[in-house]
Amino acid sequence: MDAPHGQGDDSAAGPVSKRMAPPRALIADDDPDFLLGLAEVVKREGFAVTSADTLKQAREELAAR
Repeated sequence: MDAPHGQGDDSAAGPVSKRMAPPRALIADDDPDFLLGLAEVVKREGFAVTSADTLKQAREELAAR
C-alpha cells in the first residue's frame, strides 16, 4: 500500500527520486569560481555533476561516457 503524500515517499528528497540514478550534467568553464558555484547549484537540484575547466577536458569526459 502506498504511503500518503509526504509520508515515506521521496517527495521531500528534491527533484530527483532516490530510486533512480540521478541525471548527469557536464559543466565546462574556464573561470574556476563560476564553475564551482554553478556545479554546487546544479548538484543541489539533484544532478551528478562533472566539471571541466578546459574544452579538451570536457571533450575527454564526453568521450569517456
